[in-house]
Amino acid sequence: MEYAKISNKVLGFIYPVFKDGELFEIRFFEPEGIPEGDVPAKWESLEEWLGIYPDSQPPYSFEEIPLSGVTDFRKRVYKALYEVPAGATVSYAELAEKAGSPKAARAVGSAMANNPCPVLIPCHRVLASGGKIGGFGGGTDLKKRMLRAEKKV
Repeated sequence: MEYAKISNKVLGFIYPVFKDGELFEIRFFEPEGIPEGDVPAKWESLEEWLGIYPDSQPPYSFEEIPLSGVTDFRKRVYKALYEVPAGATVSYAELAEKAGSPKAARAVGSAMANNPCPVLIPCHRVLASGGKIGGFGGGTDLKKRMLRAEKKV
């Protein structure tokens, strides 16, 4: 495994992690115990996109995002979330309904907390009930910055 360090005007630095040439996850904090390396050629468009986010759409379809080991329920949740456009938000309950499990808002929260590819699967667009900001792996200040930046695009 190795990671790349990508600079972004909204995110600061973001760290995609690769395993055997495939995207494994995206982290908001520099990985410890994993060497820094180059982005595999197959993922260079991800590197470019993360560098200019939020100024363009992701360079991959949902089906191209590697989600091995992710449950079918979480894949449905991530796919429903992937379809939420930049500048829009959704609640945990609304996302549960979009994913076909209207009573699973708490499970949606767990899926967001375990999202292997934040930004690409835009968990920052999910808000708590009543429009509250809710939690976020990169911190709530970053979540607010990302939401504000997307509304400007």
